[in-house]
Amino acid sequence: HSVAAQKQMKKQTQTEESRARRQVSIDAATSALIERFQTGNIADLVEQTLIERQPGDDQPSYRWSAGNQWLMLIQGTGDARSYNQWRAVGRQVRKGAHAIWIWAPQTRKIVNANAVSGGNDQNEDTDTDTDTNTDKSKSKSTSERYIIAGFRPLSMFRVEDTDGAELPIYEYEPPTAPPLAEVAGTLGLTVQYA
Repeated sequence: HSVAAQKQMKKQTQTEESRARRQVSIDAATSALIERFQTGNIADLVEQTLIERQPGDDQPSYRWSAGNQWLMLIQGTGDARSYNQWRAVGRQVRKGAHAIWIWAPQTRKIVNANAVSGGNDQNEDTDTDTDTNTDKSKSKSTSERYIIAGFRPLSMFRVEDTDGAELPIYEYEPPTAPPLAEVAGTLGLTVQYA
């Protein structure tokens, strides 16, 4: 074999190994999350995703779906970002760090030709008005909408696997008391934030 062919075979093997490691990581995190739901041991994850954040606390994962936030927490971190997101805040992912995985939605644009007078989502070439026998196809408009067509794995890196600028620390005490906090107080219970 030529040197180029050997390099190509090595690259293909590394890619297959990388895909296999990624799949093992995704499967493990997903299984751990499912197990927590099945055993009812999910409260701590739910609590962390429902806390109202302080102004200025703009950690990117706070905008993720609850499921992706839970996957991040199951994989051992409270802050995960893409490589470029870490660079943007002055931090560098350590060499050899392994990514954690979340599910990114795959969207697809759907274009519909709708009659201006409230037609349906079907794409029809012409629509004839039976009262006037006129072609209404010129009065159609096109609308666009996006649908989720599936999901793909997306790599993120844990804060624990980065070095660099210090990140701001925000208090987790929400600006407003949680529901039933007053009731807890009348019962002699203290509401604490961890």
